[in-house]
Amino acid sequence: MRFASGQPVAVTVTVYLRPAHFKKVDIDNVLKHVLDALQGVLAGEGKKRAKPHKRVVLNDNLVWSATVEKRPAPRKRSTGGGWMTVRPWRNARG
Repeated sequence: MRFASGQPVAVTVTVYLRPAHFKKVDIDNVLKHVLDALQGVLAGEGKKRAKPHKRVVLNDNLVWSATVEKRPAPRKRSTGGGWMTVRPWRNARG
C-alpha cells in the first residue's frame, strides 16, 4: 500500500517480546525502526548504502500520529513479532 504524496498518516504498532528482551528494548527505538521501514530503509542498513525498498510514505514527517506498545510474547517459546497498522490520519476535531 502507498499513500498519496503529502497525505498525513497514523501509525499503530504492537511489538511482542520475549521476557529476556522486554526490559532491554526501548520503545522509542522501535518507533524509529518502524518510521525508517515506512520510508523504505530496513533496520541495520546504513542509510547511505542501503538498497532502496518500496516506500509506504515518502517522508516520516507525514506521520502525524503514532501509538507504540510492547507486550510480552503470547507464547512461552515465541521469538516475538508484532503488528503494524498504517491508515490515513483523520483529525478527531475536524
